[in-house]
Amino acid sequence: MFGEGSLYRFVKNSILSILDALLTINQTKMKKIFFLTACFFVSASIYSQTMVFNVQEVKVKDYLENKLEEAYDTCCTDIKPHKGGFALQKIG
Repeated sequence: MFGEGSLYRFVKNSILSILDALLTINQTKMKKIFFLTACFFVSASIYSQTMVFNVQEVKVKDYLENKLEEAYDTCCTDIKPHKGGFALQKIG
C-alpha cells in the first residue's frame, strides 16, 4: 500500500523525530520531578530532626498560682526563646 517513496520516508522520519523530542522532554521533566521530590524528603527529614517540644509539670497547692507566676517572672525574665515561647496553664 505505502511504498518506500520519498513522501513515506519524510512522514516516517517526521513522526519519529516528534516522538523522540517528546520522549526527551518527558525524560527531562521526570528527572526534575524526581530531583525535587528527593530534595523535599531530605529537607523534611532534616527539619523534623531539629524540632523539640518540652513540657514541665509543676504541682502547686490550691490558691498559690499567683506565687508561681511571680516566681516564674523573677527567674525567667532574662530568658529569651530562640523559636517558640513559654506558657503557663492551669489544669483542673
